[in-house]
Amino acid sequence: MAACTKFVRSVLDNSLKNKGHDWSVYGALNGAHSVVSATPGYVHLKFHVDKHNLNRQGTLNGGCISSLIDSAGSLAVSSHGLFFTGVSTDITTTFVKPIPYNEVVDIFARTASMGRTMAFTRVDFCSPESGKLLAYGSEYNDFHVTSTFNEFQGHTKYIANSQGKDSVSQFMQGNVTFSNDGENIL
Repeated sequence: MAACTKFVRSVLDNSLKNKGHDWSVYGALNGAHSVVSATPGYVHLKFHVDKHNLNRQGTLNGGCISSLIDSAGSLAVSSHGLFFTGVSTDITTTFVKPIPYNEVVDIFARTASMGRTMAFTRVDFCSPESGKLLAYGSEYNDFHVTSTFNEFQGHTKYIANSQGKDSVSQFMQGNVTFSNDGENIL
């Protein structure tokens, strides 16, 4: 398995381990929700629509889709080797077709643009059988990765402290650099 895929899975596992909002959307990670593959700037996930993800019409809740755009977009940013990906500053969601209960959806997230402190991601939800687009969205992610560890950037310092890290340098020790194809850590 490619190093980038392993890394992105570890980022998702870490997020789920905290049993926060991501866990409430994904539920217990049981293989039905998984990172299929990842290369720098691109992540393919599978998502199984469970009962707790439904609206009262029996289809995937729009808020759940927005949460998945947030999470999948952050995983696309993490595919560049960033263990902690900061915060979303803007999320857009477009619903194309209803997604029914028990559907397994392909989620394709990619980094459309990435600078020193901000990334723009695009996330598509597709039917695995037909390949048709079911929903899509975008996320702006403010990750404030600093080139020198002495530069404490607002939320980065806060997140480092909330994770029990004494400094941003300790917080960022989980970051890595991948080969262009994502197969190896450099």
